[in-house]
Amino acid sequence: MKPSLPDILSLTRIIGALLLFIPTPLTPAYLGLYLYCCVSDFVDGYLARKNGGSPYGQTLDSAADIILTTSLLLTLVPWLPWDWWMIEWIVALIVMRVTSVIIGTIKFKQMALLHTRLNKYAGVFRYVAPFALMVLDLDVTVFLVCAMTTIATIEDFIINLTSKELNRDIVSIFNR
Repeated sequence: MKPSLPDILSLTRIIGALLLFIPTPLTPAYLGLYLYCCVSDFVDGYLARKNGGSPYGQTLDSAADIILTTSLLLTLVPWLPWDWWMIEWIVALIVMRVTSVIIGTIKFKQMALLHTRLNKYAGVFRYVAPFALMVLDLDVTVFLVCAMTTIATIEDFIINLTSKELNRDIVSIFNR
């Protein structure tokens, strides 16, 4: 199978996410590399929707998103003055997300990573977060990102629990 352009962009996002460990966090080099990763996600999503994506591409895109978010957290945690409530909320979100994916994967017998509208909004919040830190305090930035991600995660959980079949591109719990 020849990889499509969206798949190639997802692969370059994975590479870019891993390269985030090289520059000092929040420097121009770090933010430039991070910006590339964010833009590549939007472009690969647009191209996949325009040209008809594949289940492989959907899974690869979700894996790239997970790797980018993980790299972002692992590179920023040592550099920022985190309060315990921030770490606890992030860990709770990770546990909720993983539980939702496990439930969906067991239920549908394939990886249940959803591309809902709320997940897209939560992704935008995460993508903007390092840049927002230039003008907002860490606690405000974390609250905004975690609040949006909590809403998206609850929706994912409900969809995976109540859906009869897996639809990774479901728009919302209200659009079945």
